[in-house]
Amino acid sequence: MKKLIVLLLVCAAAGTMAFAGGTKQSASGITTVKYLMPGDAPLRYNDIISLVNQKLEAEKGIHVEIVYIPWDAWQQRVNLMLTTGDEFDIFHIMQDQIQMSAYQGMGGLTDITALIDQYGPNLKKMISPGAWDAMRIGGKIYGIPAQWAELSNDDGFSIRKDVLDKFGHSIPNSIDELIATAKDIAARWDGSGKLYIPVWGFTDFAKANAIMRTYAAWPFIVKDAVALIRQNGTVDSWIESEEFKKNAAIMRRFYEAGLIHPDVLTLTTDQGNNIYRSGNWFFTIGGIDSYIDDVRKNNNPNIKPEDYILVKMNPEKPDIYPVVVKNLNGISSTSKHPEAAVKFFDWLYSSKENYNLFMYGREGQEYTLDPRKLKIEGVDANKKTLYSQADWMLGNVNFMIPNSNALPMEVQYLYTFNPKAVASPGSDFFFNASAVEAEWANIQTEFRAAIVPIYAGVLSYDEAFPGALQRMKAAGLDKALAEYRRQVAAHIGSKKK
Repeated sequence: MKKLIVLLLVCAAAGTMAFAGGTKQSASGITTVKYLMPGDAPLRYNDIISLVNQKLEAEKGIHVEIVYIPWDAWQQRVNLMLTTGDEFDIFHIMQDQIQMSAYQGMGGLTDITALIDQYGPNLKKMISPGAWDAMRIGGKIYGIPAQWAELSNDDGFSIRKDVLDKFGHSIPNSIDELIATAKDIAARWDGSGKLYIPVWGFTDFAKANAIMRTYAAWPFIVKDAVALIRQNGTVDSWIESEEFKKNAAIMRRFYEAGLIHPDVLTLTTDQGNNIYRSGNWFFTIGGIDSYIDDVRKNNNPNIKPEDYILVKMNPEKPDIYPVVVKNLNGISSTSKHPEAAVKFFDWLYSSKENYNLFMYGREGQEYTLDPRKLKIEGVDANKKTLYSQADWMLGNVNFMIPNSNALPMEVQYLYTFNPKAVASPGSDFFFNASAVEAEWANIQTEFRAAIVPIYAGVLSYDEAFPGALQRMKAAGLDKALAEYRRQVAAHIGSKKK
């Protein structure tokens, strides 16, 4: 068996030989930075990277080379390269898959604290202090955050102002006003179908910050539909909290008023999106898929992008980051010139000219601005983009150009920093369920079966919750929560060391 394992490792290592080499320095003193990314190279990669490297060489004395690894081999290949010591410089980290702390724990990341101070003035300016704090382990920085969107604004109701105006209502300022307004509009609705709140599926009911910010206990966050993490670091059982009970009561009011589709528990994604497309809706919880062209055809030919607005109840209260940094880029511990990797990111974030060239290509060839929003130009016969890099991997909100179909509401709330936002002790925490794998799988199944019907308003909390809680306990809720509390406490403690 040991021989088989060794053979597999040798074969896998052989598969990485094409990626060996890492940071290289030419005879002229130009350092080449090797950057691992998941996915496939865009068609005009060579054209654009040549232009990028001309500027990098002149301004920083470095070149960058992107090594694209297919998605189906990404995680395995990166982990193997780190384990075998293959030289490379930068790699992308998706914390919902593997956390930065896991890579740091295996010795795969370079401490870049001093390098950021020495070579990253633009990085320090363009990335918020809270995002840098999320990159610290034991007080040291181990990653460069991809702060490509403002993640603290998913706590409002998306409301159609054109509907408010048509039926003579002002913007509601409380949950009671929202429900009363919605009931009146629904009673007089003259659209192509009945008016519903476009909500469906597990994720819609696992989060409801728009509702929860009205509670006295706000701010707090709910993670993994299991844990309620308060600002003092306490972890409570989400479904056993008073806040969950209040949410269920509000959703029940929506349901009993006929504002939630009677088949909400079985709606497919296509059926749910059809509510958006039909235009037979007045508000929804959190962000939206506007489908504005479909709404124009089916509901209101005169609707304008400005008719979509985000309304936050109790606006005097702070916004909170459910996640501070989800995506980041790490400097490999196998890098021979980690300062060159930091220099690359500092160059990228030093000007719109640099950012746009690397991220989008050449204006007028690979992208256009319409009038100030991004429109990717040109695809091949298989609809493959000629050139673009993924904003979510290494973008920055200070430079990112929204897509041409982005609503003004999205530009305002997603692509503008929010100075009112506060972090939670759990904002940069990601749960590792390996110690309670069976229990975790069981409670996720029971949550969908027993809790979601209550949270969707279909079942009465008072009648259905005792039995649902019993099912969750039998599935292993208490054991999973104990492990969750242990990991959160360890995570908070690691920040103080």
